[in-house]
Amino acid sequence: QHLYDIVIDVDSYKYFLPFCKSSQILRRSDCGTLFDASLKIGVSNLPPLNAIEEEYVSRVRHVQQVSRNDGKDEWIIEANSIRSNLFHGLSSSWQITLLDKDVLLVRDRDGPTTSTSLDGKNGKIMTKVKFEVEISVADPIISVALENILESVAIQQMEAFEKRCKEIPCSLKKEK
Repeated sequence: QHLYDIVIDVDSYKYFLPFCKSSQILRRSDCGTLFDASLKIGVSNLPPLNAIEEEYVSRVRHVQQVSRNDGKDEWIIEANSIRSNLFHGLSSSWQITLLDKDVLLVRDRDGPTTSTSLDGKNGKIMTKVKFEVEISVADPIISVALENILESVAIQQMEAFEKRCKEIPCSLKKEK
């Protein structure tokens, strides 16, 4: 639940996510599982994408559910760009699953997967995190540049979320 709360707290991204210049939730649905958010990203020191900046709006869907596979709690967050000048398509997804205490995961080179350990009331809480990002752009030069740095950027983002989880105590719950 802790990591899920941090991931859907888009208003705070500007304070801890690399390359995020501004972030704001624009509106929430009545059902409580959808919201639109504006993000402004800027790359100024990551060759070959020096001095690229883009502001886009994404529709975010987030749910907590019980996994059909193993009956464990899982949290799903999916974001899809609905307005952007640079990106033809930009989507990301998070799948966060609680693990047994004795399971330890490491980052998989086929895609950022990590374990997050947080001190809970009954010891360590371990989660498996699957994070995927897909981007398409019209400009072939930017497309090639993105292909070269996307994995590195995704890893930096995962590390920023892990750090944020450690900085923000589990017991602090934001009023939504």
